[in-house]
Amino acid sequence: STRMFSLFVLFILCFIFNCSFALDADERDALRSLQRSFVPPFLWPADTEPSCEWTGVVCDTNSSVIRVQLTWPRAQPRPFPHALGMLTSLRHLVLKNNVIGGTLPTSVLDKLDKLELLDVSGNPTLKGTLPALPASLTSLRASDCAFFGVVPSEINEHGRLKELFLDGSRLRGTVPTRVANIANLRLFPGNRGVEHPTNPDFDETLRIDYSQVQKASHCKDQPMK
Repeated sequence: STRMFSLFVLFILCFIFNCSFALDADERDALRSLQRSFVPPFLWPADTEPSCEWTGVVCDTNSSVIRVQLTWPRAQPRPFPHALGMLTSLRHLVLKNNVIGGTLPTSVLDKLDKLELLDVSGNPTLKGTLPALPASLTSLRASDCAFFGVVPSEINEHGRLKELFLDGSRLRGTVPTRVANIANLRLFPGNRGVEHPTNPDFDETLRIDYSQVQKASHCKDQPMK
């Protein structure tokens, strides 16, 4: 019976190992597609090195990719990488200071239902209207992009956003209340056509963060983390 128990334990370990390996292989293929979406592609090691050890990639204990952070300013303007939609365990996506162009595709964002942080700041060729965001998202950093149109209330439809940086774009219209109430909100400088819902006489040319003014009246300033 001892031998049978040992074989059973070995079977379980092999099963777990194979599942983890297969999962890593699937996500490695997605990372390779992501690599090829940049021209010229950035440098990652050969497949002989575990993808969880590649620069800018963080995995959890199950070898699932939970964070990708890439900055490759040498690349030519390219659309938002659709390969990211294959990384369904992703929680943090940081693509700041690149040359990503086009729009933020909902076809990709809809698949990232665990995403908490999306940072696309410093991509001046990233434009279009702001799309609906994953319900899991708590932080969108999109400073110094080229978004236009109104700020949709749907961007905080689920009320979970705690941080929203949209300064440096070309947005207009009155900011919806559910967006104006976000704790850490940046709309200026830029967005010269934007108005605050509770202060129509607010002069945006002062280039201040109105949400910070509101908080300052109630408590001392806290350093940003």
